[in-house]
Amino acid sequence: MKFLIVGQKKTGQIRRLRIEAKKLGHAIEGCLASDLVIESGSGVFNVCANKKNLSDYDLVYLCAGVEQKRRFEWYVAVDYLKKHFKTKIVN
Repeated sequence: MKFLIVGQKKTGQIRRLRIEAKKLGHAIEGCLASDLVIESGSGVFNVCANKKNLSDYDLVYLCAGVEQKRRFEWYVAVDYLKKHFKTKIVN
């Protein structure tokens, strides 16, 4: 599985999550809340972070550190992923 961790990258909880996921053979990537880009237009809705489409991830983990001002945007993005791509979301 391919995981994306959004928010704080250097807490003990995140370090442990990375270690355990790697032991099980999962690919782990991280990004900041500010890295989210939503492209929308007529018939188009794409969500990306670090220039990668979020639909490529099997699981998106939203850390408590997701910035308050970007939180709603992330909720919209992950709701779309859950509904259209069956991406698992952990908040």
